[in-house]
Amino acid sequence: MTYEVDDICPLTGINKSELRREIKKQLELFEELVHDELEKSDIRSLHRGHLLEFYTKNMKFWNTNKFHLRKILIDGNCVNPEKIQPILLEVTSNEKFRTIAFRLAKFNWSVPPSNGFGRRLRFLVWDKYHKALIGVIGLTDPVFNLKVRDEFIGWNTDDRNNKLVSILDAFMLGAVPPYSNLLGGKLVASLLSSEDISKIFEKKYKNSTGIISGKLKKPKLAAITTTSVLGKSSVYNRLKLDGDCILRNIGYTSGFGHFQFSSDIFEKLKKLVSSEGRKNEVSFVYGNGPNWKIRVIREGLRLLELDQKHVKHGIKREVYYCSHYKNSEAYLNGTASRLLLKTTKKTKDLSDMALKRWVLPRSQRDQSFKNFRVEDWIENVEQKLDALNENC
Repeated sequence: MTYEVDDICPLTGINKSELRREIKKQLELFEELVHDELEKSDIRSLHRGHLLEFYTKNMKFWNTNKFHLRKILIDGNCVNPEKIQPILLEVTSNEKFRTIAFRLAKFNWSVPPSNGFGRRLRFLVWDKYHKALIGVIGLTDPVFNLKVRDEFIGWNTDDRNNKLVSILDAFMLGAVPPYSNLLGGKLVASLLSSEDISKIFEKKYKNSTGIISGKLKKPKLAAITTTSVLGKSSVYNRLKLDGDCILRNIGYTSGFGHFQFSSDIFEKLKKLVSSEGRKNEVSFVYGNGPNWKIRVIREGLRLLELDQKHVKHGIKREVYYCSHYKNSEAYLNGTASRLLLKTTKKTKDLSDMALKRWVLPRSQRDQSFKNFRVEDWIENVEQKLDALNENC
């Protein structure tokens, strides 16, 4: 097969006509699966390609470290719900076992979580009594443009530029079995409001310099956002403890994103954009923001003379917001100069309330958590990989 010389990008060797056809084919297949009343199973199907990519990229890690799961997870029949003792363990680069546990937990999700961007805090929610993983919390820099969040806070452009540093987004949040069968996801999500997270954040980033402003900032963690990938979340919805709303629904995203483009296509678009000298679009530096992938795709589509509207996939995600202070919104929008503390909520206090509110009642109503076996979970992951490879 021959191509016109003008179709070949001289710096990358990418054939634009071929890439254009590849993108059109992938988008056609994606759009066939999108309809007005998507069920959770439909959304999982839309992410199937990215799930396959996740497994493919991480199988070496899986094969090398899966034996650790026998030390990290616990069979359900070994759990005494009345003895559960949740604690927060920060995951740092020098904590090898915690890092492995966090990465292995990613295999629990049917939609692969991201790796985060820019500033990152990672935590294991660990059961001190049973010496087992309850769940994980992964926090990262928020996207720069999120209309529903900005309207809720009351931000103008200047306020957002100054105070975005005081928000994080939960890119990974949830429980693993058997705790997930005990409404452990609600327990994990409730810990987003823990003052322990605020203290770790403020200690780690107290001397950070804003890349956009170039100014020394001493950020306070005023709020955390998160989104529900599979539509409305039964875990996050109505999440209250002791009369305090931990997570409130503030609306839905507009349906823009990049998951409809495979990693292979994205890498080709990135090379193409980079070859045109548009370094800003391909920069990983914080300040260009987590939206950089969308900018790369927009610019790549423009260079290929394809409609940039394709960055809108139409799958809206519910957005949730967790305030860390009484007046977080006023502080963020500039109408208050100081943050006012809520009633002290340490991890132990929140955990005790969550256990009484959700976990213990569920354990009495439903004993199915006892059926979970670590070996079965390992086998299920490997069967899922085999099935994905067979159908690709």
